[in-house]
Amino acid sequence: MTFFDTNREAAWCCLRDASTLLGSESEESDIDPPALQCTFRSGGLAVWQAKRVVAHIEANLGSKLGIREMAHLVALSTSHFSRAFKQTLGSSPMAYVAVRRVERAKLMMASTGQRLTDIALACGFADQSHLNRCFRHIVGVSPGLWRRMSPIRDSQGPRYSRNVTLIQGPANGSGLSSQGGELDRLASSRTSCKCATS
Repeated sequence: MTFFDTNREAAWCCLRDASTLLGSESEESDIDPPALQCTFRSGGLAVWQAKRVVAHIEANLGSKLGIREMAHLVALSTSHFSRAFKQTLGSSPMAYVAVRRVERAKLMMASTGQRLTDIALACGFADQSHLNRCFRHIVGVSPGLWRRMSPIRDSQGPRYSRNVTLIQGPANGSGLSSQGGELDRLASSRTSCKCATS
């Protein structure tokens, strides 16, 4: 008989500790739960490959990311990796990186008072102009306008900008109104751009 057979309380304590350790490990590996909770498809990445690549992307959003580097992480050729990534996550690797960078920029704009130039560089964009193009392509409005529309967080709680107000109903199709029709002008002038850099 072993120690755990004779002392059930110690055995349960060890099992609880192991369960806690394993539970925290799985929480850390779920970097982007909606993207990683996908069904296995033939021709896609294995679950471990998807987790490894997404973790690498999240850890290195502020630096230059290339398809060759990501493919090397999971021991695939660049073309096979690109095809499998798109099959698994629904977008090309660089489009996924661009969306994640824009999401991080949105988080930084809403939670800090940093300049857009600093946010662009921290999120891995080449400059503020690159952030503006990608942001407008993905979100539909410029980062400055989005920042003015979103609640400002400070020690006194959320405040709202006076320049842009939320309105009810489909007055302009988006549910947003701005002074001088700036939002309407921006939405009508949307053009496609190359947001992802390799």
